Formats: sequence, structure tokens, C-alpha cells
Amino acid sequence: MAALQEFEPLKPAERKLLDAALKGEPCSFAGARPSAATEENEVRADFLRFLALGGENRTAVHDSGIHIQGAFVTGAINLNGATKVRPLWIENCTIAGEFRFADAETKVVSLEGTAVSGIKGDGVMVDGSLLLRRTVIEGGLQLFGAEIRGTLSCVGCTIGGRPWKAQRLSADLETVTIGGNLELRDGFRSNGLILLDNAKIGGTFDCTKGEFFAGFDDTHSADAGRWDRSARRAMKCHRLNLKGSLYLRGCGCDGEASFTGAQIGGDLDCRNGQFQAARSGDPTALRLTRI
Repeated sequence: MAALQEFEPLKPAERKLLDAALKGEPCSFAGARPSAATEENEVRADFLRFLALGGENRTAVHDSGIHIQGAFVTGAINLNGATKVRPLWIENCTIAGEFRFADAETKVVSLEGTAVSGIKGDGVMVDGSLLLRRTVIEGGLQLFGAEIRGTLSCVGCTIGGRPWKAQRLSADLETVTIGGNLELRDGFRSNGLILLDNAKIGGTFDCTKGEFFAGFDDTHSADAGRWDRSARRAMKCHRLNLKGSLYLRGCGCDGEASFTGAQIGGDLDCRNGQFQAARSGDPTALRLTRI
């Protein structure tokens, strides 16, 4: 168990954050996301982890959790396997590394307006919502097998994607269970496949005014001969179990959107959507086989 003395001397921003965390108050360094670390905004990732796990003896930090805005977090935040993580509100911050919380047990996690190199949370259990509104993810969003009891909100989020086979992969949400809604809408943009095979969503799946790009990239296709380069997809949601409605209103898809074998409990609404098939091979743009 880490002790506070291991982080001494604290940086000025860390001292300010510690004081706020003990009182359960928000800690703001700036209203806008910082582009560089300064003495006034720099927080070490390991120190932020220390606070997220409760601080010294896991009793010091207020139960309301960590509320931080405008900080520059140096390093990767590693919460893999952690339990009883305090609620995290890391908003309009810059995280120089990844945000990792695979196999962890957390409350609400918000990275709203934050820039991060990647998010890895395979098998995480979030007892609340995961809020990635206006989040900028340089690499990918990886939540294979995760359970989110609330909503996964990616409103206005941008995902750059990572190399995967003969295209890019933006989000691996295979077998994820979401108790509320999945929101990939209103300015959401992905440069690579959104993978949702065998996922379960208790509410709606809303892609209204989202932009989805398959992310085909010749520079990452050394073994493309083994893959059908024409069969690229922007979304692959095979056997999706959706209790509510699927909204594709006004969205743009550059690459096939496939919902083979999906179960949809509400409406399927594609009004004003634009769907572009692969530029060669199978011309299918929207595949709804056996839904």
C-alpha cells in the first residue's frame, strides 16, 4: 500500500489536488485543456492513482471522489485490477499516457473533454456511467467484455484508431454489457472499425449525426494479401442484443455498417443517414441480414 510520503515533495498542483480531495471539493487549474505541463498544472499519474484508491490507508479521500479540471497528467494512469476506486471526474485534462482500468471495479468515470493516448478497460465493471463526451482518444478504445451498468456516452468524442489487420480499429466493444444507452452521436468521429459483436445494450444505440470511417490504411497492410481489402467495415455489430431503438439518423458511414443477426427491441431509424460502401468488391453499405 502506497504512503503519501513516497510522493514527497509534492508538486504545487498535487498539493492543491490533495487538499481538495480530502474535502470532497473540485480542483480546477484551468478551464481549457492544457497543451503542456507547467508547475501550476502538472500531476503525476501515480499520485492520481494513489488518490483514486482512497489515499493513505484508503480512508483519506472523500467518498465523492476526485474532481480535477485543467491538469496535465504525466505518465499512464494504471488502475488495472483495482477495486473500490473512487468516482473519477478527470475533465478538460491532458493525460500523456494511457488510461488503463482492465478488470477493475469502479464507480462513475468521466474523461469529458480530456485528451488521452488510449483507453484500455477489458473486463472492467463500472457501477455507473462511463462518460467520454468530447474526449480525444489518440489510439483506441478497448472495452472487450466490460460491464457498464449506466450509460456509455461518447457524444462529440474523437477516436483516432490503431492499426488492425488491413484497416484501423477504433473501438473494441465485443461482448460488452451496457445497462443504459450507448451514445456515439452529435460530433462523434471514429477513424477505424467500431466492433460490437455479441454486445448487450439495455437502452438505445444512438449514432445520430456521428461520423464513422473504416480507416483503411495501405501503410498498415503488409499482410493485406491475407485479408479481403474490399470487405472493410465502419461498424460491425453482429448478434447485437439491443433492447431499445437503433438511431442512425443523419450519420455518415464510409464503409459497411453491418448488423447481421441483431435483435432490436425498438425502432430502426436511418432518416437522413448517408452510407458509403467499400469502393470495390461487395457493394453493400448497410447490411441487415437476419435481424
